[in-house]
Formats: sequence, structure tokens, C-alpha cells
Amino acid sequence: GSVCMHYRGRFLFSGDHVWWDPDGRRVHASRNVCWYDWHRQIESMAHLAEYRFEWLLPGHGTRVRLGADAMADELARCIARMKRA
Repeated sequence: GSVCMHYRGRFLFSGDHVWWDPDGRRVHASRNVCWYDWHRQIESMAHLAEYRFEWLLPGHGTRVRLGADAMADELARCIARMKRA
């Protein structure tokens, strides 16, 4: 249901797939905007976690730049939360 573009090893244009939650100060995804299949989205997020990037540029909301290691940690925490949801 969403397309992401990994560009030049630094940027992830994430559409509605994943975004930065400025209130929680974390990478976030939600069942509320996943109209297709939550388990597939989790699988897709695990695939995205294989890529290194510093910038998360969502289709809506706040963009964020973290170091590549910090971004990888944030993505891993997001995936863990998704699995519990």
C-alpha cells in the first residue's frame, strides 16, 4: 500500500509507511494507516532495516535526521513495537 525510496545511502522517502513521531520522539508506524496487511508491513519494515540511511522523509509529518546507527536502532525499536501491536 505504500512505496519507499532509498536514495544515495542517506535518505529514505517513506511515504505513509513509516514516519517520525515528534511527540514520542521516535520512528513510528500505525495500523490506522495500514489498510492492506499489517504483517506484510512488518515484513517490509524488516527489509527496510537492512538499509542504512540518516534521513527519514515521510509523505506527511516531520522529517528527521539521525546518525545511521541511531536510525537503525530506532527502526528496530519500531519493528518490535509493531510486532506487539
